[in-house]
Amino acid sequence: MTPLTWTEMKAAEPRLEALELLVLTIAGHADRRRPLCYACAWSEAVKPLLTPLVGWQRGYVPEDAPDPTDEVTVLRLADLPMPERTVAGTDAERYLRSRAAWEIAADRLVAILRQADPGRGHGLGVATVAELDRRA
Repeated sequence: MTPLTWTEMKAAEPRLEALELLVLTIAGHADRRRPLCYACAWSEAVKPLLTPLVGWQRGYVPEDAPDPTDEVTVLRLADLPMPERTVAGTDAERYLRSRAAWEIAADRLVAILRQADPGRGHGLGVATVAELDRRA
């Protein structure tokens, strides 16, 4: 399995490009009136979107959410079926499922958020997408 660069990963998984644009937009539009700590932005908004795209969780078939009911269902973990995972048929797909791919993607996206947060947790600073691209 050949390692991929961030650019190659985005070519193999186009949703990574969209997620990077979202992170650049968040970083570029947050300011002191709309404070958002980079770590909170990462853990609450970006990480949940990244998780199914790269790393260990990639490749699982999504299931439909059940409609809410008034019934109380008690399940034992042992009774839950294992999620179905699609086969990784290409080197790019195998790499996108790796820890290395997760680290590349997470490092890139967290770096964008950190650059826009000069107070390190006291709100993202005012920055434009072009300015963040120049810094990256």
